[in-house]
Amino acid sequence: MKPRRWMIGITAFLLVYFCLIIGYLRGQETPVLDIAQMNAAAKEAEKSIQEKTEIQTGEKIAAEIGRAIDFKIVLLDDPEYEKIIYEGLANRATILDLKDGDAMIGKIVFPLETEAEEALKDHLFWMIVILFAGLLLFIWGLGAVVYVRFVRPFLKLKGFASHVAAGNLDFPLPIHKRNYFGAFTESFDLMREELKQARQGEYEANRSKKEMVAGLSHDIKTPVSTIKAHCELITLKSSEEDTIQKTKIINEKADMIDHLISDMFHATLEDLTVLKINCREEMSTILDDMLGQMNHLKRIHKVNPIPECLIFCDALRLSQVIDNIIHNSYKYTKSHIEVSSGIEQGYLRMTLRDFGEGVEDSEVPMLCQKFYRGKNSSGTSGSGLGLYLARQFMEGMKGSIDIYCDKGFVVTLYLRIAGSQFNAGG
Repeated sequence: MKPRRWMIGITAFLLVYFCLIIGYLRGQETPVLDIAQMNAAAKEAEKSIQEKTEIQTGEKIAAEIGRAIDFKIVLLDDPEYEKIIYEGLANRATILDLKDGDAMIGKIVFPLETEAEEALKDHLFWMIVILFAGLLLFIWGLGAVVYVRFVRPFLKLKGFASHVAAGNLDFPLPIHKRNYFGAFTESFDLMREELKQARQGEYEANRSKKEMVAGLSHDIKTPVSTIKAHCELITLKSSEEDTIQKTKIINEKADMIDHLISDMFHATLEDLTVLKINCREEMSTILDDMLGQMNHLKRIHKVNPIPECLIFCDALRLSQVIDNIIHNSYKYTKSHIEVSSGIEQGYLRMTLRDFGEGVEDSEVPMLCQKFYRGKNSSGTSGSGLGLYLARQFMEGMKGSIDIYCDKGFVVTLYLRIAGSQFNAGG
């Protein structure tokens, strides 16, 4: 409803209300004394006095004029003359002269009809009460309408704005048909939806960038590790001082790149809780390819051939898992790495074992925690994310990872065979 209609409706209601009140008041009769009857009563009183008739009440006169009129005769020689006249004036009584011929011999006092006056007072009192109650109800009703149609929607808009400012874009704003702020409400709710979509788009874009950075970081680390490994081989086999010096410089720069990539990867993983995993069916022969690419130091020895089967995995993430395990062995021990595999309850098991010092048994449960590094890691670079990510990736591929120490450090990977519904072992 438009404000102009509101004003017209309120004005019309008040006009009708006050017209009814005024009409009622004008219909009430004000109690007045009949002058003709008072004059007739006075004449009868004078006539009675002239005829020497004793007058005590107005009953006889009332019978003659057809109406009872209460009055009192006060003679001048009455001891209470002044008192009665004063009380009559104080009570708004009508007082006429009582004459015997031309001589005034007293007064006739006609008291006011108090019953009619009291009845009128009662009517006025209740009319004022009804008028006040009606206005009060009207004000309350108008206040309720104003609150429901204007104030409450505004308060909802205010609360909605607070939620949006706090970042809660899932808080809906109800839209009511008769709400005066209906158009504004709809606009605000559309704005909330647009902001929510924009925030989701921004989140997806940032996540995509971080995933790309994390993926590139790992992809760069693998060739850098290869470069460092070959630098070590060249240094060991070469006898030329110039070649050794140049190889040393290359190795130092490779270390620098490795540190920078690790820092970038570390910073990315602090904000990115989990990396995207895209699983599909792959031949288990990809494991041979991965091990071959990482065997630049010729330390990896397979105990038995990897069984050929279809496994359910993300090749990139699986490569990162195996690379993290082998890279840790290269960092912390100079021993060879033994790889064994087999089929267990619908899973392809691959065990990687080195023959270094390993870690204390009390540390094993914490190795897969984010940013945790073992006590033997002092003096070596690292972020404490390798085994943490390995566990995340394996669980994301519906597999598992098992870590323990047995004459060295042992890591067992369980890769789900395509179509298998069994639980991972380990």
